Amino acid sequence: MRLLSLLLLAAGAWAAQAPSIAPLAPVQILEDPATTRIVLAGIAPGTPGASVTVGASVGDTALLLAPTVIYTSPAAAGEVWIQPRPDAFGSTVLTVTVRDSAGGTTAATAAVTVLSVNDPPAFTLAEAWTFDEDTAASACKVTLTEISRLPTNESNHLSFLVGVADPALVQFDSVFHLDSGLSAFIYFRPQPDRFGSTQVAVTVIDDDGTANGGRNATTHLTTITIAPINDPPVLTANRALAVGIGGTVAVGIADLALSDADQVADSTLVWTLETPPAAGDWLLDGAALVAGGGFTQADLAAGRISYRHRGGPAAGDALGLRFSDGVVALPLGPVQVAIVVAGRARPLVALLAATVPSWREGDAPTLIAPAALVEDGDRPDLGGGSLSVWLAADSHADDRLAILSQGTGGGQIALDGDQVLHGGRAIGRWSGGTPAAPLRVALAGADATPAAVQALLRRVAFSNGGDDPGDTLRSIAVVVDDGDAGASLPVAAALAVVPVNDPPRLLTRAIATPPGLARRFVLQGSDPDTFDLGMVFSIASQPANATVTKTGPPWKGECTIVPKHAGTEKFTVSLADRDGQTISMLVALTVTGPSTPRPHPRIDPPLTAEVGSTFIWELDCDTTDLGPGAELDFDLTDDAPNQAFAWPTGPATATIYWDIPATARDGSYQRLTVIASDRGGQGATIIPLTLRLVAPPKASQ
Repeated sequence: MRLLSLLLLAAGAWAAQAPSIAPLAPVQILEDPATTRIVLAGIAPGTPGASVTVGASVGDTALLLAPTVIYTSPAAAGEVWIQPRPDAFGSTVLTVTVRDSAGGTTAATAAVTVLSVNDPPAFTLAEAWTFDEDTAASACKVTLTEISRLPTNESNHLSFLVGVADPALVQFDSVFHLDSGLSAFIYFRPQPDRFGSTQVAVTVIDDDGTANGGRNATTHLTTITIAPINDPPVLTANRALAVGIGGTVAVGIADLALSDADQVADSTLVWTLETPPAAGDWLLDGAALVAGGGFTQADLAAGRISYRHRGGPAAGDALGLRFSDGVVALPLGPVQVAIVVAGRARPLVALLAATVPSWREGDAPTLIAPAALVEDGDRPDLGGGSLSVWLAADSHADDRLAILSQGTGGGQIALDGDQVLHGGRAIGRWSGGTPAAPLRVALAGADATPAAVQALLRRVAFSNGGDDPGDTLRSIAVVVDDGDAGASLPVAAALAVVPVNDPPRLLTRAIATPPGLARRFVLQGSDPDTFDLGMVFSIASQPANATVTKTGPPWKGECTIVPKHAGTEKFTVSLADRDGQTISMLVALTVTGPSTPRPHPRIDPPLTAEVGSTFIWELDCDTTDLGPGAELDFDLTDDAPNQAFAWPTGPATATIYWDIPATARDGSYQRLTVIASDRGGQGATIIPLTLRLVAPPKASQ
């Protein structure tokens, strides 16, 4: 009987059925999601009454984390939880295994696909920025920090969109950002003499689109506040007054006037009498003002100001004034008002300008006082004296004062070296003419008459020799000393400067490249008037021996060159500045052949680098074959990773920076190709870097 029972049990074991589970459907999930739950159904033991256990595994553990099974026997249903690893995508197989306590086993599989999803860029932007009124675009800068590095499977090239709610207050100018850089600078142009606050939206966009539900743009808002800065008033009229002995002359805004960029009322522009006239009285509504007395431009406009001569001997007169807009007093005073009577004890200078003269950038020098008056009542000549003309503190370094020659005819001014001639006869020697050294003419001889010095002053001219003269009003002061009674009171002249947009310049005129490799190259340009970020590069025509494609943002000269065959051809590059002025230049492109001279690296590159490290190699080239004075450009091939850079450090040297991915395998190889090319377009060479990657040393315990 015992033997029969054992035989029956053995027969039952051989006949045990496998446990069951319902088939699994394919699973499709997105990169970087929360945990995905997969429902299991139809779970049952193969042998009635046996207990069941459920396990799960994945084929690619680099794609998915280890699955989690939620199941309690003897239920017919359960769950498997799966989750992709960060930034991973691809396909694998999920296997769910069911076992019962009777020894039965079965498995169900499901294909799992993780779809790639674009990671949006991230960055930090302060909530508020404050700049002063009339700040230059190069200084009105908003900084983006902590710009995220995107995963290695995504492009790290970013684009920027900037919107300004109130463009009448401030306008977007340009963006500066290097690929993979952690910071970016956004430049704005405050509008002249405007202040207030406006909201700005900054959107950063990457190049990987929005497929599979991803986002490729991130927007942050900030507020830009332009703080008001007071503009000082400017003297725009200062004419000499003419009056008879004992007479009175009315003074209006055609004779004496200010202007103010802040557009304040005439009643706010205040004059103060600093030095009263010696031979008469300065009157407000007929009452004489004493030192420290004040009046406004509204008084001048209303005809309430006049000068009254007290009589006595004929002599010139003058008074000194300061002016203010109620906030800032101009530090150039005092302003001298000349009064012409009949005779002079010391020289009198009056500029008698009806309007403010102006000089336009690039034009011939402009006369500062073509109607000037110089008189001296007690001397026939000013020999031993001097004429001094100087630029005030608001001048620019390239401002110049000069004497314009007319000829040697009667009444004409001419120069012979440093000697000044009037009517062909010497009247003095000149020197200076810069902001640091006033234009000075040392007068000499009987021919240096007041009429000759007047003709000389009328030939003094202003110009600026720089590329960016600005547009500020220049203040110019004049003093004549007769060498006897003394110097005239200083007379101030105002001169307007009108800047002109200069065309941009293309600095790259020749390129050399080796055959067979698509390479990056940066065209170089400059703009004398503005920050170079305002330029726009474009390829206007192609060479026959290569294809040149513009890449990167418009204001960068980045391009890709794909050679076709050896030889030298030309292509056209167009370069526009921010004001729309465009130039087109031919650039020679040489695709090198076997006999073309080329640079040579002096030392071999390293052979290994650590995983996750920054590889730095100082590259030095021998340029003997290229001739003396050769300078090199260093660029990478077009397939180089975004984490690699070639940074020139000298005429024939560069530093190679390369961020080695932390995900690279120990023992694998990374390759990078550097191209060193002669800036004069003679020749180029290929410098390949092949690095065997090694794991970083482990920290000692």
